[in-house]
Amino acid sequence: MAAERESAIVVEISEFDEVLDDHRKALDPSREWGMPAHLTMLYPFVRPADVNHTTLSRLEAVATKVSPFDAVFDDFGWFADQVVWLAPSQPEKFEHLIRQVVDAFPECSPYGGAHDDVIPHVTIGDGGDVELMRAAASAIRPRLPLTTRVASLSLMAGSREPGSWQVVERVRLGRAR
Repeated sequence: MAAERESAIVVEISEFDEVLDDHRKALDPSREWGMPAHLTMLYPFVRPADVNHTTLSRLEAVATKVSPFDAVFDDFGWFADQVVWLAPSQPEKFEHLIRQVVDAFPECSPYGGAHDDVIPHVTIGDGGDVELMRAAASAIRPRLPLTTRVASLSLMAGSREPGSWQVVERVRLGRAR
């Protein structure tokens, strides 16, 4: 039986793959599923079969309210000893964008309501051996800071099947399509 498809709104940061990809291949299951380096805005999002013109229009309305911005990632964070991640130096820019997306889709609870606060981050390792995750952070640290221009939101859909996550729609920040 095929894994159930789901969707997410993310900021793709695929330019970080040069630095992160080898570590993510070993430590982050979402990498095998086809998810590029990214910062999650809202997951789970609507069922892929339910994405329609209205959904995309609502997402575009959010995107037009937020101007593109530069982001610097210069440190690491941990969720217990289960997840190691890159931390943005100015998380408030992402927090603002996350709030905009969540407010536009109140029927979608971030992380299914599992966490009280959504902390902006780019996952490097999730559920891997803690020593391997520490080693990954040590190997990446000399390459910091990593910078990116945040200029779009991506609606992605897939499952836990290898290579299944794909971009459904990409909307540019600060202007309509």
